[in-house]
Amino acid sequence: MRKANLILCISLVLTALNNVNSQNHYPQNYAAENGSISKLLQSNDTLFGTGNFAIGGYEIGSIIGYIGDNRTEINPQVPYVDNGLINDVISDGNGGWYLAVRSQISYQGGQYRGVVHIDAENNLDEDFILTQDGSFGGSIRCLLLHNGILYVGGAFNGFAGATQAQLLAYNITTQQIVPSWNAGFIYGSTQFVSSMAVHGNNLVVGGELPSFAGQPINNLGIFSLADGSLVANLDANADVKRIIIDADTAYVGGLFSTITGITRNSFAKIDLSNNELLNIAANFNAAVYDFKLNGSDLFCGGWFTFINGVSRSGLVKMNRYSGEVNADFNVILDQPRVACLDIVNQNLIFAGIFAEINSTAREKLAQVDKNTGSLSPWNSSVASAPEGIKNINGNLLIYGDMNQMQRSIRNSFFALKLPERTLLPIGFNSANFEMDLRDMVKIGNKLFFAASFDYQINGTSTGLLFAYDLQTEEIQSIGNFGGLANPAVDRLLIHDDKLFVSGYFTQVNGESRNRIAVFNLDDYSLNAWNPAPEYSLAARSMKIYNGKLYMSGSITQTQTTTEYVACALNLSDASWAGGLLRDPASGQSYSGNDLSIEGNNLYLAGNQMLSFNPLVRSAVIKMSEDFVVDNNFVAEMAVNSEGASSLTFINGVLLAFQRVSQDFR
Repeated sequence: MRKANLILCISLVLTALNNVNSQNHYPQNYAAENGSISKLLQSNDTLFGTGNFAIGGYEIGSIIGYIGDNRTEINPQVPYVDNGLINDVISDGNGGWYLAVRSQISYQGGQYRGVVHIDAENNLDEDFILTQDGSFGGSIRCLLLHNGILYVGGAFNGFAGATQAQLLAYNITTQQIVPSWNAGFIYGSTQFVSSMAVHGNNLVVGGELPSFAGQPINNLGIFSLADGSLVANLDANADVKRIIIDADTAYVGGLFSTITGITRNSFAKIDLSNNELLNIAANFNAAVYDFKLNGSDLFCGGWFTFINGVSRSGLVKMNRYSGEVNADFNVILDQPRVACLDIVNQNLIFAGIFAEINSTAREKLAQVDKNTGSLSPWNSSVASAPEGIKNINGNLLIYGDMNQMQRSIRNSFFALKLPERTLLPIGFNSANFEMDLRDMVKIGNKLFFAASFDYQINGTSTGLLFAYDLQTEEIQSIGNFGGLANPAVDRLLIHDDKLFVSGYFTQVNGESRNRIAVFNLDDYSLNAWNPAPEYSLAARSMKIYNGKLYMSGSITQTQTTTEYVACALNLSDASWAGGLLRDPASGQSYSGNDLSIEGNNLYLAGNQMLSFNPLVRSAVIKMSEDFVVDNNFVAEMAVNSEGASSLTFINGVLLAFQRVSQDFR
């Protein structure tokens, strides 16, 4: 049951509404919004909203897919997993996904274990045999799909009667475990396969697999793809976390200090043509958890503080051939532990237990330039560090058990991807939860905001008017407004590379501007356009039409105290071009709220009701561009209406949003 004192009611004023589809452009998967939205603005497939509100706790579950360099688009094809730990994600080759589950995940109201298959339409494959509750005697750590065979690695004691522990092969076509494929592992509670890679006719396998009681390898080995038989035991003396194969070279990272009895501290290169170690000066003082090759570069993340005697806090860039540390790339973490990383074009994205990068707050997930190490403004908070990051076909996947990755659009600005209505990871982060942004306009990649106070966003002062770059996320304050106590900017309009600004001020940059000013968009300088000082122009709405700037609101001729609810100024010289008096012939006081233009007609919405005859009440006026009122136009208002707050045209139909005082349930 809900009770409120203010209802927004839509009144259709002209002809019937035809072929107009109403769509609920509301953020999905987030906590309740509080406050109010002052402006919605659609640009291509993005809907921007601003006002005075706080949105928090946006949930995207245990896996998210990003599209694009700036992570401003979320891929709706990536399944929404409510919660649970995902160890690995791979493509099924047909637009769907295989998920490796550590224990259990929640998906669309169900609980699932083992390997979960989700198709291209995000439907869970109920017939997929490896998704069986309790049939695995343990957890799945990694997956690999090769020539129609899905290789499943982890810590499990076989599956549904099959004796293959830690590693098995599943035929996608026949939907059966391959009984003849057996790597020969024996179940052990502390053992697991953590990484796999294919080389020729072989499968290179690494993990925490100490050799005992008939186990075939020590942590790193090579098996035949034909039957799972052991080809070579590479004998690492501790865990192997990651394997990447490039041509005939295997790159291996982990916690080991020797491979085949030869010293290799946490990182090694192996020539798979003869299974011999290659020389590389890459001696870490602790574990390497993940790494990526990028041209001649090698990026390593882990729990270390030194590499080849050079100080590096959990992240290093090296030469992949020599192991030489890149001196120009030095990303400083407050805690030297990076769990996973990947590369998308110019960006290196990584996750760990850190809280600061280069002395800037970044909670467990960050992005830096792969060449310079400079920190990106992209900021995404997670409650716990992701388990993995993968770039699959240009789509960045982040997964694990993030306890719902937070998209805390906390301060008065959000963006939705249409038509999915998915909340995009851009918005303002400020210590002030009372930020009131009154209007917003857009040109190119720039959004401009009107504010009631000077706020701090990400440590940058906004002023009363500021620009926000959607690509760089840079904030730039525009103009210095004053002349009145507690000045504010209320309304914005862009026309011919100029920004028209209305608000509560009498000075801009030290020059006289009586509640309206114009800025040049090329350099944000104050334009010379300035109406006569005897008019106080407080606009609630501004429109450009036929060489004139039309305004509705509270417009006063200060010398005579004559009040208008709408007026027009010539764009050529800012001279007065007429207005509509506040007290129409009906004798009732009327306050202008919004102005809409259709054809050669102006439509004005106001706070009070106008009585054209005893039977009809209206808060919408129709008039010519010279402010001649059409007394034959009557828009019937809802019962208990307090007037109309805004107007908009859709397919030739005028919609008036009315304020109605009554309780409802």
